[in-house]
Amino acid sequence: MNTYRVKPIISYLKIQTLTKDIANLLDSLEDETNFSMSFSFISSYKQWEEYKELLVPLHVNDAIIVNRESNPIVITQFIMESLDKKGYFISDWLLNYELINKMDPVILTVTVAIKIEF
Repeated sequence: MNTYRVKPIISYLKIQTLTKDIANLLDSLEDETNFSMSFSFISSYKQWEEYKELLVPLHVNDAIIVNRESNPIVITQFIMESLDKKGYFISDWLLNYELINKMDPVILTVTVAIKIEF
């Protein structure tokens, strides 16, 4: 596969359904291909949609390598721990269902096919 001609997959994954959304994204990837997946945090998708030129998504962590066989629970844990360490997202919010359901935070992912040489 010529990875330079493959368009990146850009996804907006809801915090409330992050593991399920990651599982769906992984299921959509090609077999036998590795991908670089990077993450950014958008605290309010509605505000970001309206003011894209003013609100920059916050970098979560360096990109990771994923494929169809990657574990969505491990990826979710990696994202949430990274958000918590940077103070972007307070994990205590997750305990308050009423509060979290009023919010619309998303994880912006950019997934690109890569060739890994050994």
